[in-house]
Amino acid sequence: MYREWRLHDTGERHTDVITRRVLPAEVLTAHLAEAGFELLEQFPDPAHRKTHSHISARAIFTAARYRG
Repeated sequence: MYREWRLHDTGERHTDVITRRVLPAEVLTAHLAEAGFELLEQFPDPAHRKTHSHISARAIFTAARYRG
């Protein structure tokens, strides 16, 4: 993804590139476990962590703890 930024005070323009990897929740969880992390929680919206399921969400936040 490319983003273009324009600085309001100087009018300068800058472009940066973001590379993303999109993984299903199950794949991310497996990678975390392989790397020694314990999955704590997955949720789609930090403001409503306990009320919404991540199963059908387009994106999720993941909290994990390193067991090492």
